[in-house]
Amino acid sequence: MPINRVFRLTLKISLFVRKNFPRTPKFLPTWRVFDLNKPFLTVGIIVIKQLNRRFGASSTLNSTNLSHRLYIAKKVQKIGLKLIEYECRASRQVPVLMRLGEDQTALRRALQSGDTDLIYTVLHYLRDKLSLADFLMLIRKFPVALELHMRVCGESDQDQLRDILVQEDNFHNQALLHIKEAYQTGRTDSRQAKVQGASECFRKAKNELGSQLAEEQVKLLKWQVQLEMQHGKAYIDKSLHDSVYQLIRDGQVKEAEKMRNEFRIPERRYWWLRVLAHSESSHFEELSNFSKNKKNPIGFEPFVDACLKFGHKAEALKYLGRVKEENRIAYMVKCGQLEDAAAIALEQRSAAAISCVASAATGPQHQQLQQRLSQALADPSL
Repeated sequence: MPINRVFRLTLKISLFVRKNFPRTPKFLPTWRVFDLNKPFLTVGIIVIKQLNRRFGASSTLNSTNLSHRLYIAKKVQKIGLKLIEYECRASRQVPVLMRLGEDQTALRRALQSGDTDLIYTVLHYLRDKLSLADFLMLIRKFPVALELHMRVCGESDQDQLRDILVQEDNFHNQALLHIKEAYQTGRTDSRQAKVQGASECFRKAKNELGSQLAEEQVKLLKWQVQLEMQHGKAYIDKSLHDSVYQLIRDGQVKEAEKMRNEFRIPERRYWWLRVLAHSESSHFEELSNFSKNKKNPIGFEPFVDACLKFGHKAEALKYLGRVKEENRIAYMVKCGQLEDAAAIALEQRSAAAISCVASAATGPQHQQLQQRLSQALADPSL
């Protein structure tokens, strides 16, 4: 018998020389493989249990390497598969399972590990190894794997993703894919068709809100195409509000009114759009005429704010007197009318109003006003 197979003698010598060696001697794995190849050990699971009792669960006895060595030698592969079960690290166990041809077990073990990188590694390996039909049939058994594969397809292979979604009757995600594809194309007719397809898929998925929103988007696209043809300006890719805002800025108020009625824009929101657009475009006459509408749902504070926002202080002062009484002092301060605001605040003997004016009356030019306000605030009867 070769000297390297006198394992028991070698072990006893090692124990005699060094009772507590820090690592497992290199001959023990060889002993394990030799035992596995003995002709009288025919029942794999018995051998595995014997070896496990003999060597214990030592992490230094690399079950992964031993299992692969058995496979390379093309001997007792079933025992090798049993042996790999004793490897508790998925990062070592899964690659060996793939080499042993245990594809489903490798995928299951990778999923159990929760290691996304390991799962993607197995999926990539299986995609290269199997036909597309066999690959999809396999991963359908594992919902998480299917979801991860769909995520990859969404970034690199939308055609395959569409095929999977159709086969799975996943109408909701089909609709989302239609919308994504719609805004990847520069052709408006293709975009309308894609969004219309999304609406139909949402309806099949019983998502009435999604279907309705998609229909509204198709209608908006048709309006925007028509507006571009009429006015020669860009409207496609704008939101509904931006489209209406652009029309008002360009002086197309009648078109804006039609669009407002067609898409049922709330009245308060439309008033804000009108005030802001007229102020930005310096359409002061239109803004003045609009302010005379008796059905004003937002008050005159937005008129002052919009004019100040775009640097039209003189126009803002025109609407200052129509601001609500409880907001007038604050808006007088916004417009820089500190003396008038202070006079009203002192007349009202309101500590809050006086403090509001005093906080804005900074700098040497307002020193006297600041003193008056400070004296008023110091009055205990206030």
